[in-house]
This record gives sequence, C-alpha cells and structure tokens, in this order.
Amino acid sequence: MVYKVQVIPNSFARTNVSMIAVHLPDPSSYGDYDRYESYVFVPRDISWRFELYPTPEDGPTWAGRFDLITAKMDNVNFHVKLSNSKNKKLGPSVLKGHLNSCLSKTIS
Repeated sequence: MVYKVQVIPNSFARTNVSMIAVHLPDPSSYGDYDRYESYVFVPRDISWRFELYPTPEDGPTWAGRFDLITAKMDNVNFHVKLSNSKNKKLGPSVLKGHLNSCLSKTIS
C-alpha cells in the first residue's frame, strides 16, 4: 500500500509505504536470519528500509510502514527481504513487486 498522508495538520504531505506479508515461514528457516525487512526503492534515485513486525498468532502476518517519504513515487520496487538484526545485514528477497506510479490520496 502506498499513499499520501498528512500526519500533522498544517505540515507538508508525505507518502506512506505500508507493507503486509502473509504466509511466510520463520526467517530462521532460511539460515542466519531473525526477521523480515521491507526494502523499497526508486532505481538510481533513493531507497528506504524498514522492519516488518510479526503479529502474535501462529503463522504471523508481517507488517510495517514508513511515513516520511517526500520523493516522487514513480517506478517503485518493493522487496520483502530476510534480515539479521544483530549484524544489520539484508539477505535475499523472498517477495518482490513493482509499482509504476503512486495513486495519490491525501488523508488529514
């Protein structure tokens, strides 16, 4: 999910990126990993990384968001990557997608 959001009244609009991933195995089943992270980028321009947090049920939904994007969101790539929280290293992608342009809706 990608949308424009106005977090604080009278502040500038930002873009929010929210990631939800379901039916993923425990990250440790892939090796030396203990979480998933979202890696979102506009090629040759800018990138963002944010942690995905598991919900408490068995077979959790992994979710996270980043609210401070001011860049134009065209030609955006989304990845869910394995991550090791101790050494901060990203592993391979387990899911990925692409968005040509951001559908814009301002929420205040």
